[in-house]
Amino acid sequence: MLERIRLQGHALTDQEFHLGIRSVGAPIFDQQGHVVAAVNATSTVHYFSDTFLENTVIPQVKQAGAEISRSLGYRG
Repeated sequence: MLERIRLQGHALTDQEFHLGIRSVGAPIFDQQGHVVAAVNATSTVHYFSDTFLENTVIPQVKQAGAEISRSLGYRG
């Protein structure tokens, strides 16, 4: 599972901890390429529909993680 998350560049929880809640997270890397934090978006299944999640939420969360990482000096 962790290898799949690394390859995708994000993690998704789909009602695994709370019924009706979905969450997407992406890593934030420091200058040396170490994961030092993460950025996350969480909402209800109703709001984070499959289409909205795939087309909007996941790309925006990954972009936010990449932008923060670049601001920390990450160039990978």
